[in-house]
Amino acid sequence: MNGLSVPEQVHDTLAEALGFFAQAAVVEHRSKQSVKLAEEAVRLGLDAANLLAASYAEQVIEVRRSAAQKPGSFWGVDLGLSLLDEQTARQTVGAFNSANVPLVWREIETSEGHYCWDTTDKQVEWCRARGLMLSAGPLLRFDQHSLPDWLALYENDFDGLMGLASEFVKAAVRRYNGRVSLWQCAGRVNSPDVLSMSEEEKVRLAARAIEITRALDATTPLLVSFDQPWGEYLSRREMDFPPLHIADALVRANLGLSGLMLEINVGYHPGGTLSRDPLEFSQHLDYWNLLGVPLFVGLTVPSADGDDPLARRAARLPPHSWTPKAQETWVARFLPLILAKPYVHGVLWNQLRDFEPHDFAHGGLFDLRRQPKPALRQIAALRRAHLK
Repeated sequence: MNGLSVPEQVHDTLAEALGFFAQAAVVEHRSKQSVKLAEEAVRLGLDAANLLAASYAEQVIEVRRSAAQKPGSFWGVDLGLSLLDEQTARQTVGAFNSANVPLVWREIETSEGHYCWDTTDKQVEWCRARGLMLSAGPLLRFDQHSLPDWLALYENDFDGLMGLASEFVKAAVRRYNGRVSLWQCAGRVNSPDVLSMSEEEKVRLAARAIEITRALDATTPLLVSFDQPWGEYLSRREMDFPPLHIADALVRANLGLSGLMLEINVGYHPGGTLSRDPLEFSQHLDYWNLLGVPLFVGLTVPSADGDDPLARRAARLPPHSWTPKAQETWVARFLPLILAKPYVHGVLWNQLRDFEPHDFAHGGLFDLRRQPKPALRQIAALRRAHLK
């Protein structure tokens, strides 16, 4: 945007970093002094990047506010697989204006052809009673914890699997049509090693879910989501296409897709997104914006790095890297940057509670003792500042 300025503090910090770098370059190679000077140059460079990103977010949000352009209005959280208790519900509604009801195929169709919608029915009505904008899905999520165990019988029968997936999508959309503001048709489309399906087969399933949903609901926006949008998994296995290319194929197919969600699970390995500085984070969002469709950002950020008895994924975190304060700081630094992007139409926090089973360790906003983490207060403050 025109009219944005670079704060003098950024220039000063960069000049100081360059000074340390110059000193490191001329002292004895690999000496303790050289290492110390180089580390200080890197630290100051990152400080400058953080200052620049914060200034950018602040200025853009102010420009949009003065032009009466509201940041992305979907400010949501995934409700998980069980109903909220009263205290958790009250604090959740105070922090978010939207919610996602997960339609987990594994939980709903526990045996072939037999559906149980009890929990999701109650979650949908709970959201509507509180005036929350409601998304639902993913209808199909390519993850071993989301697909039914009995589906393994069809691992080598793609046509049969396609038929079963289609029936589930039809059943879900018919049940909640008219009550949902946003459908997540497919999730983690780029995930490897799901029922031995090829990349092409996963894309075909995602496309089929979009087609069915659009045929049954002609107006509600439709999304698909991609985890690890930087493509970290490509370093561990050979695959034909990076995530952006798969997304591009779905967008160009003219199936009725309304936007994309980038699922960013920060710091986890494997299966997550490596920690990035704000400038690189901002640039990668801009990169995905090249596809020309609205973006949504799904987030999980840890508050600890130790064992988590209820985490389903065996992802690791660097030791001594995350605390409740670090989670809060990440939220304060990165969420305004995300909100500043005019093409980002919403944010979804992927995990609400650490005290119920979840994907990634310590990524909720309520801890094992059912107490809210500082990040929840920060999210509520950002909502009050920018979304009301």
